[in-house]
Amino acid sequence: MIRRSPGSSVLTVWTILYLLLDPVCSVRFLCVIKHLRVHKKSPEHILCDPTLSMESRKCSVHKKILEYYCTEDDTCICVSCCMIGGHKGHEMESLDEASEKKKETLRNVLQKLLTKREEMEERVQSLQEHRRKVEEEAAGDTERFTALFRDLRRRLEDLEKRVLREISGRAERVSIFIRDLEIKKEELSRKMRDIEELCNT
Repeated sequence: MIRRSPGSSVLTVWTILYLLLDPVCSVRFLCVIKHLRVHKKSPEHILCDPTLSMESRKCSVHKKILEYYCTEDDTCICVSCCMIGGHKGHEMESLDEASEKKKETLRNVLQKLLTKREEMEERVQSLQEHRRKVEEEAAGDTERFTALFRDLRRRLEDLEKRVLREISGRAERVSIFIRDLEIKKEELSRKMRDIEELCNT
């Protein structure tokens, strides 16, 4: 037995597939869905569950087998409803004809759902392929930039050592120059003393 949950307005794929298998169920089920307001307002209409046996379902007013489908009220009716009942003069179809139309509608709905699912699956596959490529590119970029920064760090270290050696060498050269000047100064001072001694003798 198929039931429609309160407030639900969407047919599931499983429900559609089930209804496609049985014409009576499809008609009765769609009657229930589309005719709820009529059933609530009209005391002569009794809402019943779909069944596989049409013999067990009769018109609640005339107690006759439901053989027709009223397209104006979207409900299943008996021959007396057509002739003398509240559906007199309404557009109607045989259950087989109505069933085929309803099944065709359900097939179209199902086909749209299947097409949409296929499109979604293709989209998912496309995104997964895109993600794989992005991950591969990211792995390659990570390796390249890691090597680049490693090389930059090595170059910076070499430059730092060279600059520090240059600074240290410059200071050492200045110290040597000062020492040489001090030596020359001492020599000049000694010569000056020697000259002063010669002048005073």
